[in-house]
Amino acid sequence: MKADVASGDRDLTDGTLGTFNALFPKGAYFSEADLLGPYNLMDLHPSVELSLTERISLTSDFDFFWRQSTNDGIYGIPGNLIRSGRAGSARYVGSQANLQIEWRLDRHISLTSIYLHFFPGAFLKETQPGRNVDFVAAWVTYKF
Repeated sequence: MKADVASGDRDLTDGTLGTFNALFPKGAYFSEADLLGPYNLMDLHPSVELSLTERISLTSDFDFFWRQSTNDGIYGIPGNLIRSGRAGSARYVGSQANLQIEWRLDRHISLTSIYLHFFPGAFLKETQPGRNVDFVAAWVTYKF
């Protein structure tokens, strides 16, 4: 179980930026899909990892997102504004389900595949478009 809180700006007219600045956030902050950045968000992120065999693991997680301040919007990884908080009053941004499988072929090579589905919440539906997002990725890792 993980949880994060990053502050948002409470008063857009006071001339003071209250939105948390992550400075140099890593990519894939909440997931490989990089849909949301660590600004003006609260999230709750339960996960389970199962070892199916000695070399194959399956990880399943679900992440829930809320705006910390309903006066502020939501942001991307580099801090770009995705949706302004002026167009909607809802706190709930949405949730995402993620399924990842990793197969370690040997001590150097592993294959990873993920599927993620994002479910838009009330805030995204208020500010349109509030659409589902599907994300699929696969990669090979070689460790020296």
